[in-house]
Amino acid sequence: MSHLNNLIAVALADGTLDQTEWDRLATIAANRGVSQEELHQIREEAETIKFVAPASHRDKIFQIYELVEVMIADGRVDQEELLICRKLAEKLSIHPRIITDMLARMLQLIREDKDPEIIIDEICALTNH
Repeated sequence: MSHLNNLIAVALADGTLDQTEWDRLATIAANRGVSQEELHQIREEAETIKFVAPASHRDKIFQIYELVEVMIADGRVDQEELLICRKLAEKLSIHPRIITDMLARMLQLIREDKDPEIIIDEICALTNH
């Protein structure tokens, strides 16, 4: 649930949650077995959900990937959204020195419509895992 909470935080960082962002959140939630009703509840209770980092590096990169997908769902990259992605990457133990390059490369690959597994593989290699 903390991951969905983080995704909601990114979506709300620019002050709005547009339909494209909500649709992407709903798809991610559904892929994790979370209903729209549960997603609404997570949004309402966002501040009470404790952050839990995934155990594997690949899962950490996948969470960042999903955050970036939500961030660009509305067609723009808001600086506040980008800051949240950076902060989450730091919380996930990604070395601060490579976060900017990692996010830039991830954005580029998503915009090029690369397969998510290829993106995750490349970012894992970039981050030396």
